[in-house]
Formats: sequence, C-alpha cells, structure tokens
Amino acid sequence: MAYIQQRGERKYKITVCNGYKPNGQKRMQARTITVPREVLKRGIQQYVMAEASAWKSGSAPASTRERTLGSKIMPTAGWNEWPNATKSVH
Repeated sequence: MAYIQQRGERKYKITVCNGYKPNGQKRMQARTITVPREVLKRGIQQYVMAEASAWKSGSAPASTRERTLGSKIMPTAGWNEWPNATKSVH
C-alpha cells in the first residue's frame, strides 16, 4: 500500500509498506519526489501515482527510467500531430 502526501506545488512524499518485520512492525520506506515542469498540471496526479506504483512493485520509478534512458516526458499528441495521421470523414 502506498500513502501519498502533497508537500508543495510539485513535491509529494510517497510512503510504501514493504511487508512486516519478524517482530510484527511494518517495513516502511518513504521518499519525496518532485514532479518535473514538463508534466502538465492535469497530469501531476497520474505521474505521482505511476511513481508510487513503480516504486511499490520494485521496478524503477519513471524518473529513474528517464534518467537512464535519457528520454523526456512529452505531452500527448492530437490526431493531427502524429506522422501519417489521416482524418477520416464519413
């Protein structure tokens, strides 16, 4: 389970429970992420949820994957912005 707290306009604290210790205490890990400026305001929640989900499942969070691959977050393109896009008229 991931708990998300907003710390600032683009800062979020993600706390994840990674099971239990032998004495019954929860294994908790926390980290603070900063959402890049390239992410639109309406996409912030989706970005944070993806980070929490990736971190909880053990795969590399989106921010780590981007640094590794050197890719950028691009806004979703409309139909006319895709190469070879055609508009069908019925």
